Amino acid sequence: MSKINEFRAIEARIAQEMERLENLKQDKGFQKDMEFGEKLQSLMSSYGKSVRDVISILSPDAGGPAHQEKTKRKARVLKVYVHPDTDEIIETKGGNHKLLKSWKQKFGEETVESWRQD
Repeated sequence: MSKINEFRAIEARIAQEMERLENLKQDKGFQKDMEFGEKLQSLMSSYGKSVRDVISILSPDAGGPAHQEKTKRKARVLKVYVHPDTDEIIETKGGNHKLLKSWKQKFGEETVESWRQD
């Protein structure tokens, strides 16, 4: 598209938007809404109140952000391992147990998992 065509297209869009703006300014409902907004701003400033204050006065439940329940993560399952030769017992909820790690290193993870009691 040439620069002249682009210019004319933009100019036409601006003219359309200006016409819409003028129509909106002439609309009675819009004029009432603007008047209400201006009076409300004036009233709020005369009393030193913010929009948030007005909302909390008119609707206390809508004043703050909605409280979301914190989702608790699922409790870890207790895992019990019994060494078949020494009958040592390890009870753990995670894999960060010192003795369990040493068993897995020495005997292999698959072997130690086979020692797990359900």
